[in-house]
Amino acid sequence: MAIGINLPDSIQFVSYQVDTEDFWQRPVEGFVQVPNPPLDDPSLRFYNAAGVEVSLPDRSDPNLALIDQLGVKLTESQRAELAATLENGLQVCLSATGADSATGAIEPGRDPGVVWNTCIETARLEWRSHAADLGLIAMASGWTPPGTEIPVRDGTPPEGFGPIKQEFPVAPGTAQWIEVDGLWNRFYFQSVREVGGAVIRIACTGQQSTSFSCGDGASGDSIDWMGSADEAGDTYSIGSNVPDDVAFVGFLNSGELAWQRPLNGMVYLPGTDFDASSIHLYDGDGNTIASTIEPQASIVITSLPNDPPEGDERMAGTFTEALTDCLTENGADPATGDNATGTGTGTDAKVIWEDCLTVGSTAWQAKAHELGLD
Repeated sequence: MAIGINLPDSIQFVSYQVDTEDFWQRPVEGFVQVPNPPLDDPSLRFYNAAGVEVSLPDRSDPNLALIDQLGVKLTESQRAELAATLENGLQVCLSATGADSATGAIEPGRDPGVVWNTCIETARLEWRSHAADLGLIAMASGWTPPGTEIPVRDGTPPEGFGPIKQEFPVAPGTAQWIEVDGLWNRFYFQSVREVGGAVIRIACTGQQSTSFSCGDGASGDSIDWMGSADEAGDTYSIGSNVPDDVAFVGFLNSGELAWQRPLNGMVYLPGTDFDASSIHLYDGDGNTIASTIEPQASIVITSLPNDPPEGDERMAGTFTEALTDCLTENGADPATGDNATGTGTGTDAKVIWEDCLTVGSTAWQAKAHELGLD
């Protein structure tokens, strides 16, 4: 199978052969997808609207691009699957970048050529990965995703960085400093928050221990996602618990292709409002890893039938205080998520955390019953 773009307007028909049988196709907006022969196959011919054969311009012309070809013959079902993959990849990418695939309209301020070429490459990669899934080709070793690598590495706390504020106990194993390409250095951790009549899991990030932003994010498969904006208003997404078989995460950085290798099960994607359609997971050979990255409702730890009346602060701090006391009593440090010396030494901090969440929930529900809010 071969794909060609930017065919001249004079070309209204493309004919070709498959197993000596003749076929033809009408280009759509200068786009053609030919099942088997490459674009230099002698059976491939081009005609104008009157049926007169026309010559194709110089095939080395970069504006007449052969995007990719498999070099193998396909069954009808394989052709249909790959065509659907390509079409869907283009439509999803164009929508994610603010373009209208039906009309070609694009958001003001965006470069149409950049958007189109970006989406062509994204769709091509998905098309080729699906061909590998069908056993038609093998992905090359040493593969990296298209676009620019934006590496993430271990960051370093600034001098004088203190413990996290007490009202945000740190979940064990989640706190770390991350640095992105020398431009972004901040910490990340997971915690809990009392919100109205519920206690929810949250993810937080910031540059100072007393100033950070938190969100309940989204979750898909085992990956937890949080989208936010930094002090300058620039958007980003952070993913944690990235599976070990994910070698690369591809994404759109302000509309342009970029990629990153996970660090300690985390990725930081600048220029990306959380959007599942623009985030792709790959293994080390470039095969797409299926993932259901869909925003979902907040992960609730415990809740009341109804929110307390507006201005009623009698429940405030009940869960967090019980959780913090439990962590401390069991040798865990609420400010770091690590085990401290004492009764918790040698005990899995995550087990302590989950047990203390239960203690906090019990205290929360008991207080609600006492106040008649249950």
